[in-house]
Amino acid sequence: MGINKFKPLWESLEDPSTQPKRVRDIKEIQYEDFKKKVYQQDNDFVKSIINSLYAGDFYILRNGIPKSFCEKVKQNTFAWGLKNPSEFYKMIEGIPDYHRIIDKSVTNKYKLNSNRHNYYFFPWNHDPLNLFTTLNDRWRMIKFLIGLKKDQYEKNTPNDGVVDRIVITHYPRGTGELETHSDPYIIQRLTISLMMSKKGIDFESGGIFLLDKSNNKIDLEDKLNIGDIVIGYATIVHGVDIIDKGAPIDWNKNIGRWWIGLNSTSSDGLDISGMFEYARSVGGHALRKMTFQERGLMIKALALHLHSKKDEFYKVSWATGATKIDSWIDIEGGIGNLFTNASLRRRLPNTPFAVDGDFIPLSKEGSFGGHHLLVPKEGVAIHINAFNFPVWGILEKIAVNLLAGVPAIVKPATVTSY
Repeated sequence: MGINKFKPLWESLEDPSTQPKRVRDIKEIQYEDFKKKVYQQDNDFVKSIINSLYAGDFYILRNGIPKSFCEKVKQNTFAWGLKNPSEFYKMIEGIPDYHRIIDKSVTNKYKLNSNRHNYYFFPWNHDPLNLFTTLNDRWRMIKFLIGLKKDQYEKNTPNDGVVDRIVITHYPRGTGELETHSDPYIIQRLTISLMMSKKGIDFESGGIFLLDKSNNKIDLEDKLNIGDIVIGYATIVHGVDIIDKGAPIDWNKNIGRWWIGLNSTSSDGLDISGMFEYARSVGGHALRKMTFQERGLMIKALALHLHSKKDEFYKVSWATGATKIDSWIDIEGGIGNLFTNASLRRRLPNTPFAVDGDFIPLSKEGSFGGHHLLVPKEGVAIHINAFNFPVWGILEKIAVNLLAGVPAIVKPATVTSY
């Protein structure tokens, strides 16, 4: 199963201007039948399922996980939360499993307004509730469907930039809700939801909804059973209506709506000290040994490589809210800046240093004298870059450093970064 037929078709279809924002239809299929079709990769199925998902269809994969597993997870998760305080951790190296009650007192710290109790579990923490052992089998199939390797990100930690994370969410009666939104698609094209509660049994009203092309709410919760897996394209707008509005609120009871999300997500984890150490001991050492000509040709090669990937940058730029003209100035202007700096090598010698000025005689007969040499500084250049033109801003700064033989670290300014 080395070839993934889904990946090239996704890449040929996806464009920010055509991504689905509203649900078209809700389809049902048994999980085991769906799994078999995904791994068989029949050409007709590959085309039909991707075209269907990209057109806005949501899929309910019936009986995706055993009901007994769902009940056990719900009970064990709730008990685990009672033993540990509600906390928050940035997603950096060494982050533990944790849980947090997100109520009206803290919801303003998040991008979305919500009332829910989230439990976060990571694969490097020895899986205390035995979640990954069971759920990775389902996750691998869906990763393959979205064009990834089956085990992609499984062994990652925050320093790798993208990690797998299981989120278990409890929406308590009387308050649990999540405002209307869409999800990021760059890392994970499809949302993956596992249902652990049944409307009409565990709660009476509310639950997940989708918006159709007329902005009508489509109640998806009515169709769902415990153990179902739901997948849909990430940009489709959805939310969770308040669970049993008006019911008494008690965060210390496990009644209400329970849900599992499988997320491959960006981490906050950057090994800053490791960056500096690498820049000083590896990058700087290598750059200082190179001649100006070699450095210039390296910058040119980087420019050519980035130019070959520019279509991908346009997609990300669009997601930040930039117009096509903004993106063009930023992306192609930034790459052009690399080409310009690379061409400056023609004015410089084919040595790791440059001679500054003329020979200065220091003796009457000229047998002794001096010459000033310009050599790379040892260390690393640090740039904090405004995000109005992220590509251009970064490339124009590192190009100068690289040509001079100095490594650089660039950080997007926190206030303006996307």
